[in-house]
Amino acid sequence: MMRATLPIVVDGFLDRVARWAGERGDVRAVALVGSHARGTARPDSDVDLMLLTERPRALVEDTAWLTGFGRVLRVVAEDWGRVTSLRVWYAEGLEVEFGLATVEWATRPDEGTHRVLGDGMRVLLDPDGIFARVAGVRRWWPGGRGGGGCAGPTCPACGP
Repeated sequence: MMRATLPIVVDGFLDRVARWAGERGDVRAVALVGSHARGTARPDSDVDLMLLTERPRALVEDTAWLTGFGRVLRVVAEDWGRVTSLRVWYAEGLEVEFGLATVEWATRPDEGTHRVLGDGMRVLLDPDGIFARVAGVRRWWPGGRGGGGCAGPTCPACGP
């Protein structure tokens, strides 16, 4: 299957994020999720990233790191429970949602994890294979084996 190519501005942005994350000891994995990962993005689609880090709160509280990817016009924090997102508007025209969570978000997946990762994912950095453990999971089984729900026996994170 041929993957849709990303617009040059988005592709360059993702390269900068992956390079930045690879240089940090606290960022364990980064994935592009959503419409850009599925190849269905429209010109007005935002860029959705999932960052797994040892200290997500530190990245939420000190947002200076966001300026390493472009001139920041506005930042809005959004609390989604186990994930805190920083929605960032860059002067270059990109709107980016940085989802920040601990590694446990992926290693102990819940319905939200499966929904986000199962709806399209392109791994940008994952030296420990964290995302690989839940990649491809498409089905949610309420009350499943993972404690309160998981993808059951097909879930690589909590299967047989």
